[in-house]
Formats: sequence, C-alpha cells, structure tokens
Amino acid sequence: DFTASVNGVINFFGAEFCLYDNADVLISCNTTGTFTNIPYGSYCIKAHDNCTDTTITRCFSASPPPISIGNNVQISNNTTLNLGNGATGTARQCAGNITVDAGSTLSMNVSGSVMTNTLTVLGNMNLAGTLTLSSSGGGDIKVGGDWNFTAATGVFNSNSRAVFFTGSALQTITRSASGTLNFDYFLNQNSGSGIKLGSLTSINVNGSGNGLQLTGTGTGNTLDLNGNALTLGTGTNIQLSGTQTITSASGTGTV
Repeated sequence: DFTASVNGVINFFGAEFCLYDNADVLISCNTTGTFTNIPYGSYCIKAHDNCTDTTITRCFSASPPPISIGNNVQISNNTTLNLGNGATGTARQCAGNITVDAGSTLSMNVSGSVMTNTLTVLGNMNLAGTLTLSSSGGGDIKVGGDWNFTAATGVFNSNSRAVFFTGSALQTITRSASGTLNFDYFLNQNSGSGIKLGSLTSINVNGSGNGLQLTGTGTGNTLDLNGNALTLGTGTNIQLSGTQTITSASGTGTV
C-alpha cells in the first residue's frame, strides 16, 4: 500500500478532495487531500472548490518497490544450508560475501541433494564453520574475493572438487592462526594482481592429476607464497597456461 497527497493547493476555498480508481469509480472523499493505505495501481484525485465550483483533476500511478535482498549471505545459529535442495543441477551465485559462522554448515553434498553444478561467490568466502563441496562432478566453488579461514572452528571438505579463484583484483588466502590449508584442486584464474597467501598460511594441494592449475591472465598470473610453503601431494601435477609465476615477495617461500 501507499499514501497519496495533494500539495501546493492555492486559492481553494472549502475544498473537497475525492479519490477515484482507474475506472472512475469513487473510492472516498475528504478535506485534507491525503489518502492512506491505497493498493498499488492507477488513480485520480479530483479537487473541487465549492466557492468557484471549479474541479481540478490529477491522475497518477504507483507500483510496488522491487523485491531485493542484500548481496551478502551469513549462515548462523548452528544452521545447515542445503544448497542443492530442489535443484541439484542449478548453479548458485552470491553477489557478495558468504560467511559461515562457527557451528553452522554450507553443504553442496546433502544426501538426495548432491549438487552437480557450481557455487559462485563474487565476494569473499569467510569460513568459521563448515563448507562441504559436492561429491559429484561439477559441484565446485568459484570465489572472486578472498578466502578467509578460522583455524579453531573452520572445516573445509573439498570432496575432490575444485576451488577456482576468479577475481579481477588481488585475492588473499588467509588462515587465522599459523598452519596449512588443504585443497584437492586449486585453480588460479585471476585476471588482476593474482593470489597471495596470508602470513603464516601454507597450502597443500592433493588432487590427482593436474591438481594445481595456474591459468591466470595479465597481472593475475602470479601466486605469491609470501614466505609460506606450497606442498603438492603424491601424483599431483602443475598445469600451466601461458606465462605463470610462483614467487615469494616476502621471506622465503618453498614448493
């Protein structure tokens, strides 16, 4: 519903204001020119001056505001979000950040709802709870921002799926305390400034075959270890496309 008011009334004496619908059916009249709780639609207000017997008509339309939600998603209060519920083959996208709080879970692998398509997070992935990727092909995650992991409570179950880093600016991978983050398949598809490991954040890549794929473009072709270690599992290869750089801008990184 909405409110309609008549403003700028000048030289009206003993005015009466009447609201009509788009079929010219009278709805109500008053002497204030304000009508409340009107359903959205098209209307006219007829203002009649009793002194001069003059009527002025003004017509208008009002539509409901568009439905919208915030760009960011937060999963809290020990909640499990079953992302594949009702549409396992439908890709999902979050336009901002996803935050999974401690004790809560975002799962692409709930029995009967195992996803076969990707989750895309255009912002940051903030993982203080549990993230479980699909056990079926295609159920990967694409992240356009940073990967922030809380060491005491965070759990990442990759299920032999891939994490794609697809940002157009520098992306950081951070663990809240010194330690190692495990990935099965780690793909750099960054197109601007590349990927940088946070302080005291090492990574293991354990997937068989081309577990580490470096295909960043432009200035996104850099993986900065930042004094940390990159460890490949037995049978894990590095796949390169074009010129790629693994470096350590600060301290001594190891591969």
